[in-house]
Formats: sequence, C-alpha cells, structure tokens
Amino acid sequence: MHVVVVDPGVGTSRRPILLEAAGQYFVGPDNGVLSMIYSREKHKVRLISNDRYFRKPVSRTFHGRDIFSPVAAHLAAGVPPSRMGKLIQDYLRPSFEKPQRTGKRTWTGRILRIDRFGNIVTNFHESEFPDLDRKNFSLAIGPRQVGVMAHNYAECGPGELFLIAGSSGYLEVSVSQGSAAKAIGCETGAPAELAIG
Repeated sequence: MHVVVVDPGVGTSRRPILLEAAGQYFVGPDNGVLSMIYSREKHKVRLISNDRYFRKPVSRTFHGRDIFSPVAAHLAAGVPPSRMGKLIQDYLRPSFEKPQRTGKRTWTGRILRIDRFGNIVTNFHESEFPDLDRKNFSLAIGPRQVGVMAHNYAECGPGELFLIAGSSGYLEVSVSQGSAAKAIGCETGAPAELAIG
C-alpha cells in the first residue's frame, strides 16, 4: 500500500485515483505523479468517488488526510478496490512518460531529473534501447553529443562524458569525476535527442 501526497493541485478539479499495479495499491492525485508506474507495469486505475470511505468533512486543502489516507486504510483492512469507484482510462499521462519516435532511427526524450552528483537522468529506459554499447549511437543534450556507453563509472577517463544505465534503468549522462549537468549546462525538462545507427 502506497499513499502519494505530492499534490500541488489540491482543491482544484484534479481527481483522486487508486492505481492497482504489481500486486500493490497506490492512492493519490491524478496529476501524473504515478506515471512512471503506468509506463512500467500492467495496471488498472480507478476514480476514487465513493465518499463513504472519506474522512468527513473533506477539507479543500488536505486530501492526504481526508481522502487518500482513509481510502488506503480501508483497502489495507480488506475493502475491495471496486468499492472505491469505477475504472477509468482518461487518467493523466504526462508527455515525458516515454520518448517519441521522430524518425526512422531517432527519438526525442527529456531530462527527468539531475541527481545530486550532476548525473543527467533521461526518460530513455534501457529496456527500450537495449545493447547500445554494441551500436553506433549519439545522444544530444544541448550543444553536447554523447556516443560512449559505459557499464560502470570507472570505465571512462576523467572529464569524459558517457551514457550509463542508472539504478532505475533509465539512461543517464555522466562525466567521470565530475558533474555532467555543469559540463553541459542543462536543466530538468530539457529535450534529449537519441540517434542510433
């Protein structure tokens, strides 16, 4: 059971949802915060509409306390998910969810985040682009091109830019003994272009 309360849209028309995936429940807002799960796992999404399971009165600004937590507690106590509301298909899927094919051998993706070491985490997942280490490829971020795939951080020389599969499976641009984000000068949300072959 997971409760997500990253919810800057609380009190607006955004909906509360229940995601069932990988044998687990995720209760939270329909604002895209669960989108990485949508893209990786078979799932069902329900609109949480049965206010019988809410804490009353429901505050306009505290859905974590009044909707998400009580619904999660009822699910944990054995209430079936079907009692929370109907299945929906129109839940929010942000555009960064997966890279878009833009040509026969090119894709446009995004920078998901920059970690505290300056590694640039893209939305290119290694499962979608296997065996890059045996292919001729180029990943462009800003003015820089990366064409080396490494299996670990010590494989490349100091200051050399390279691509590596991070612990979450997403491809990261890194620099040996430095910050790739500083070397390239980029920000979260910036485009990344992958060309293979």
